[in-house]
Amino acid sequence: MKVCAINLYKYIGVFTLLFFIGTSINAQITSYPYVEDFESGAGGWTLNFSNTSSWQLGTPASAIINSAASGNNSWVTNLTGTYFPDEDGYLLSPEFDFAIISNPYVEFSLWWNSEGDWDGAVLQSSTDNQSSWQNVGTVGSGTNWFNTIEIASYPGGQPEGWSGSESLDGNDSGGWLTVSQDVFHLIGETSVYFRLVFASDNIIQDEGIGFDLFKVYNNCSVSITNSPQDIPIQYDSAGNYKTDIDEWLANNGGAEASSDCGEITWSYNVFEFFIQSNTNRIVYGVQFIVTDVFGNSDSRVLDLTVDGLNHFSDDIYGTGDTICDDIFDLNTVITNIDATASLNASDIASFSFSRIPNGEFNEGPSGTSFTGSKVDFPDTGAGSYSYLFKVSVEKTLTVYNPTSGNFEEETFDDEANITLNDKTVAFETEELNDITISPGDITSTQDLTDLLVITPDPNVLLPQNLIDLNQYWTPSVYSGSGTYTFDPTNAFPDCPSNAVSITITEETLSLEDNQLLKLSIFPNPTDDNFFIKGNTQIIKDIQIFTITGQHILNIEKDFRKIKIQSLESGVYFVKLNAENASRTIKLIKN
Repeated sequence: MKVCAINLYKYIGVFTLLFFIGTSINAQITSYPYVEDFESGAGGWTLNFSNTSSWQLGTPASAIINSAASGNNSWVTNLTGTYFPDEDGYLLSPEFDFAIISNPYVEFSLWWNSEGDWDGAVLQSSTDNQSSWQNVGTVGSGTNWFNTIEIASYPGGQPEGWSGSESLDGNDSGGWLTVSQDVFHLIGETSVYFRLVFASDNIIQDEGIGFDLFKVYNNCSVSITNSPQDIPIQYDSAGNYKTDIDEWLANNGGAEASSDCGEITWSYNVFEFFIQSNTNRIVYGVQFIVTDVFGNSDSRVLDLTVDGLNHFSDDIYGTGDTICDDIFDLNTVITNIDATASLNASDIASFSFSRIPNGEFNEGPSGTSFTGSKVDFPDTGAGSYSYLFKVSVEKTLTVYNPTSGNFEEETFDDEANITLNDKTVAFETEELNDITISPGDITSTQDLTDLLVITPDPNVLLPQNLIDLNQYWTPSVYSGSGTYTFDPTNAFPDCPSNAVSITITEETLSLEDNQLLKLSIFPNPTDDNFFIKGNTQIIKDIQIFTITGQHILNIEKDFRKIKIQSLESGVYFVKLNAENASRTIKLIKN
């Protein structure tokens, strides 16, 4: 049976050799990179041998070499077992033209598991139509290249190559390895063949050699020498800016490249485009790629910007005058910036508010609210401030998409900083309820003023030009029980207003009054909660009133800590009720 098997392979070898000679004339490889993974067949590679050979193409299924390096197929010395004794055969490549390649390398996947230094494989090349063969590389050259110079079976008529067994000496490959080697000695040759030779003796047989994914490529470089540049492009609603973008892309953004591998090809990828809110411009993220004929590439990323969108811009509105109504409509400002814009409650995405004295950014006075396009200023201490509003309006814009070539609707937030410079905001006074207090609760006209307005915290921010409101009280000095009148017309002569009066009654303290007088609340002003310090056992209940006398909260237990997170910022009166007496304390909620 052994003789029959050997003779059968001899006949197959003769047939494949004849087939190669008859068909390889028109199979010369002239395009690179060359890659053959044998998934569609032999790809022009042929089996040749002088004695016997176990090379087969298919899906490996042996105990050790049990898979292909790529896909399903590879060449193996016996797909399901061990190689033959006394083998001397090789796989012959198609013919290559190296006259058009300047920096050639060969690379392939190799798995070896053969009797160490007795059986092994070698890669060789021929430039004289296979009349003679020379080794490609030497031990120590390339990557994972030959590992021995003592193969006794002399593959390709010499002892150098790959050899080693997992079970015998541990010098096998341990699986598929990528091996590579320069073939600079073949540059300029018009006819080049490669062959992978395997040879064995007649003593010990193992699984042998696996061969797959053969490549020939030009190991050269391509580089972008001048990067792409942004150019001025103006947006127009008719979409004419599309032409400018397309021309810029077609011109590679003005980029230039060089290659030592010949012809190059440009391509681009618009990987994103969006409307930038802080600058209100369209931004296109573009990657330009240059590739040479061998697949080497270089790339640059650039943002192309399109300006000229109809958008809000930062603006300073008015200087040094008075806003007579504490309700101010920002549309009076916006229409000066963008005649087509109109702010309303539905399109305001967000806003922030701050006072800015001398260019410093600070938190604004508490109590400011914003409804639609209208700002409701708090009744704050009089004086001039600069007010900064950050307005964000949701808009929809038609934008060109270079990838699809179509125009698409994009939604974005149009933002602007609007400054009301050096403004004095007047406020409307309302009739206050008369109050009864304990002696000492109010001691000056400043305490009366605090009933009307939120006094600015001097540790945070004072107006640029503070107005002393205390001088507009009649009588001008607090002297106990009586009626006191404040006339804001004198404070803001440019703004019509009505005078407001308050009657204060001071009562003589009883024993409970004295006990209540010892109670205090802290912190004051406060943000979320306040505490009562002192003997809270005398308290029957606590009532909280607005500055206009509206009863809004009643507490009947847990008097030490009072939670007021739900209350809006402003001035409140806290009434501490005992059995037969009460005390009212003013509280400021930030």
